[in-house]
Amino acid sequence: MANLVKKCKEIPGHELFQYYDDDGTHHTIGSADVNNYIKGITGEDFTAKDFRAWAGSLNALCSFHELGEHGGITDCKRKVVNVLDSVAQKLGNTRTVCKKYYVHPTVIASYEKGTLWKYVPKNFDAGQEMNAQEKALLELLTTEDIAEVAA
Repeated sequence: MANLVKKCKEIPGHELFQYYDDDGTHHTIGSADVNNYIKGITGEDFTAKDFRAWAGSLNALCSFHELGEHGGITDCKRKVVNVLDSVAQKLGNTRTVCKKYYVHPTVIASYEKGTLWKYVPKNFDAGQEMNAQEKALLELLTTEDIAEVAA
């Protein structure tokens, strides 16, 4: 993969994702191309941002489970920052951007309120479409009412 990215970087221009076709014609690949591809293969109205938000929320849920329950307001704030920093590092973004765009507010709010522990990953069979962590996140997002959790 690194060699492929290196070859792409060697093509003149500012776009990282670009290629030459069999006829030698230069093409760039932009976000619209990626999003059209995603919509085409899923048959749904998904974009790359949806996948980043899913990954960010899933990483946050798993990180909160690894850190364990908080021991009060100060400890909670510290752990939320640690989790957001972890997600930011994985997504290659800032803590603020991850909190605003890529970690669903229900995940953070349910951790702060202490209801996150109802959504623990359960056993997973290899033939399933989602893994245990993804199932726990889906259950959290479809069960918890963000207004109720934040209250």
